[in-house]
Amino acid sequence: MKLPGLNASKLLVIIRSLTAPDQLEGRIRRITALISENMDSVPEEGALAEPDKISERRQATLDARYSFWKSFLSYAFKNPEFAEHFRKKKPTQGSWVTFGIGATGCHIGVTFNIRKNELRAELFIRDDRKLYFTLASQKKAIEAEAGLSFEWRDVGGKNSSIRIENHSFKLASKRDRHKQFDWLIDVVLRMRKAFVKYL
Repeated sequence: MKLPGLNASKLLVIIRSLTAPDQLEGRIRRITALISENMDSVPEEGALAEPDKISERRQATLDARYSFWKSFLSYAFKNPEFAEHFRKKKPTQGSWVTFGIGATGCHIGVTFNIRKNELRAELFIRDDRKLYFTLASQKKAIEAEAGLSFEWRDVGGKNSSIRIENHSFKLASKRDRHKQFDWLIDVVLRMRKAFVKYL
């Protein structure tokens, strides 16, 4: 299979930017055949050790996310109420983690976005606009029960969400991590309690 317009340097940058360090070696071995088929010459092995700025930045973001979720999940599941209602999760390098609430097609997601300096909790509803409008018809009761004001987002497609964001923390700093975790835990528990009776 030939890949037009691809050169060895571009391909290696793509591989490094999409691959965690512990998986890099294995993935490079698996695609060696593809590289050989598409390139006249492949950079020497030493070229792989020279990280580019995009990869460093990307890896720093992935590492920060993983560290945040590892600490958050460990902290959250020490809260008896949280542990009672949600299944344990493994940390991820993604920007969000989801928690099931016992209803098909929806879950509570929490987001950690350093670039936007944003923590977010949301009820995400997949492929069920009827459920969204059922919940929206109870907006005042739900928000009163939760003690929170939500952003209700029906974007006209299949998916919709009901969310709350917090931009008051400096997410790049680890100094206020427990305050960030406490905010997320509190909001997630309030959301679960307020929404679950309508699901």
